[in-house]
Amino acid sequence: MIINGLAVEHFKNYQTIWNGKNGVINFYQSEMPYTLPEDDSANTPKVDCVASDGQVEQEIKSYAVCPSLYVAKTATGFVGNGIGVYSYLPKEYNHGRLQQTIVAETAIYIAANPEDVSIKNSVNRWLNGGKNSGISYNILDAAGNKYDRRIYGPDSAKTDDVANSVVAQYP
Repeated sequence: MIINGLAVEHFKNYQTIWNGKNGVINFYQSEMPYTLPEDDSANTPKVDCVASDGQVEQEIKSYAVCPSLYVAKTATGFVGNGIGVYSYLPKEYNHGRLQQTIVAETAIYIAANPEDVSIKNSVNRWLNGGKNSGISYNILDAAGNKYDRRIYGPDSAKTDDVANSVVAQYP
């Protein structure tokens, strides 16, 4: 399957779960949800992010905000070209209601074998919101490899400080 242009926004779970074989996404645009689950405790609320392989197996991970794109363990031959994930995570919303500072761990989570995944020209962008809010990593994989603004090199990430964007390739 080839998808030329996929836009999805504001789900509390993963925005997109890719289980397929030999699929391509050319241009993906996604914005994370604006708000955390409501929680009166001092802890940062977590949401359960649920991914299924389309059969029986489910993986549940807890995050402050679910990653936008989830490439499942069963996915093989996945190619993503031009993947953009945006965050607007306000401190105040809904006419003065306050929430804790929101930091999403990653824009993209790859559970699949890294040899079966290629992502080129991935970017995350902080649009606005609470001070210190945003997305910590552009890409995180099941092995714990992180691709973000603190890694530099031709095959990892570079920072565009002017645009508050992070561009990464995987792997």
